[in-house]
Amino acid sequence: MKKVILNLVLILSPFLCFAQSLKQQGLKSEFLYNIDIEVDTTFDIGKTPMGDRVFYRANGGIFEGPRLKGRVLPAGGDYAIRLDSSTMRLEVRLILETDDGEVIYNTYNGYIYDNPDGTKYWRVCNFYETASKKYSWLNHIIAVGIAKTNNRAWYDVYEIK
Repeated sequence: MKKVILNLVLILSPFLCFAQSLKQQGLKSEFLYNIDIEVDTTFDIGKTPMGDRVFYRANGGIFEGPRLKGRVLPAGGDYAIRLDSSTMRLEVRLILETDDGEVIYNTYNGYIYDNPDGTKYWRVCNFYETASKKYSWLNHIIAVGIAKTNNRAWYDVYEIK
């Protein structure tokens, strides 16, 4: 029995050290940009096996932050699923164009949840793809967006360090 416990300790020790290291590091973020997306036409696709599917078209918008700014091109949108009366899951695809002409493909997923007190929990997780050398650092980050209002696609987006 002692040998089994010793083996378990030897096997688990690296994982315990890793977990402790993560705890000490904490989660850090840095403001990336704010984005205001013009959302228009809604297509009610109907009740699917996954939930009530709705499409919200992105008709454009703007984004601006310390390291990049530009416009949201009028392409893409949100392929949302209403899971129940208080929860919507977001599946968004956008094309961003920086003010210096570079193109960035942005996808994000998240949730809008109606809290019992009338406020909304509205959070998204962003990923990026670009061929731009200048903005290639975006290809390797995860960012989190927090909605600034309850009724439109307007976020503050933070790079997770």
